[in-house]
Amino acid sequence: MTPRTVAIVGGGPSGMLLAGLLSMRGVKTTVFEKLHDARTPVKETKYLGLFLTQRGENCVERLGIDPDRLKKISRVINGRRIACAQTGSSLGLKGWGNTHNVKVINRGDLLKLLTEKALETGAVIHHNTDLHEESLQSKKLTFDVIVAADGVHSPTRDFLSIPSTKTSMNMGYCWAHLSSTSGINLDPSRVTVWPFGDYGFAHGTPSASGGVNITFVLTNEGLRQLDDGVFLRDHAAFFDSIEGLSSYLQSAVKGTFHTVHCDSYVTQNGDGVVIGDAAHGMPPFLGQGLNISLEDASTLSDALCEGDLSEFCRSRRCEAAACLDLTLRQKVYHFSLSKDPLTSLRTKYQSFMHSFLPSLYTPPLRQLVNDPETLYATALQRVEEQNQWYNFGRVYE
Repeated sequence: MTPRTVAIVGGGPSGMLLAGLLSMRGVKTTVFEKLHDARTPVKETKYLGLFLTQRGENCVERLGIDPDRLKKISRVINGRRIACAQTGSSLGLKGWGNTHNVKVINRGDLLKLLTEKALETGAVIHHNTDLHEESLQSKKLTFDVIVAADGVHSPTRDFLSIPSTKTSMNMGYCWAHLSSTSGINLDPSRVTVWPFGDYGFAHGTPSASGGVNITFVLTNEGLRQLDDGVFLRDHAAFFDSIEGLSSYLQSAVKGTFHTVHCDSYVTQNGDGVVIGDAAHGMPPFLGQGLNISLEDASTLSDALCEGDLSEFCRSRRCEAAACLDLTLRQKVYHFSLSKDPLTSLRTKYQSFMHSFLPSLYTPPLRQLVNDPETLYATALQRVEEQNQWYNFGRVYE
């Protein structure tokens, strides 16, 4: 039976998309978000450069958002440029082949667009509202269904008593949004990656509104050295070459990566559901975190209205497990960039063989996962089947 009222705790992209899709179908939907309204950004706004593929874009377009509006706040990305962190010189270019329309988009810009559309559909949104257990208990009495869309550390997931295991990856992130690209040898059509050996890497993505988003993905030791200044001194050539980066990082937002495994995405009586990072926590190595979360929201909107939460739980848990497996494989690729000279050669060989023998060689991983017609589980199966006999290299991006 379709619920009459739904509360969504967490007003990120997946939460706002779900709110809009449910409201369009007549479900009274209320969003509770602890942070400020994305339409009035402040310094702490998450201007994180995220990858939006066609599978994620298809979900957003269900809300009636004009594709041209997405174009204005995003940049099409055709591949990766590996650059030396010491000299800034290029270490190689790599296209992604037929990547099915990969865009890079600021999280804040996308969230603003989704918030506007959710409000247009009739959803009620409460910003600056941090729900605690007592207030969640009252909401449980008021709403037919509560959806936890409040991230990896979701207190709502715990309140709903959905069994979960959260595992630290001993890695984290630090991001910066620079309005100027002074000192950055940036290709506007590619992601620029700076490897930092065993400590991790940074990648720069152009912003549609100007400037650049730089995200550092570092081990815990790398983050510690970033905090105490050792990392900046050891890589002084890199930080000195990019105007304003060192000073920005002194007050930049930092966080840690966790994976999340839930025994189920739905409570036993169906009055609670988890989606997005609250359900599966997806590290950034494959660039699919945003897209799989948007698919969660889109699929859940149908499941709630059609009354089939069991199939939603089964299919989304399967997809999340496959996506996480592929993502962790991609982590190996990223850390191989600066240590294994054969990494690029393996990737080029994979692309070359696929172009001549597509029935025997799978396409590069990013091409597989970005195809909206290919399930993550199918992509993983193809990778596994090929790796059983293809030992020259792994099917990396």
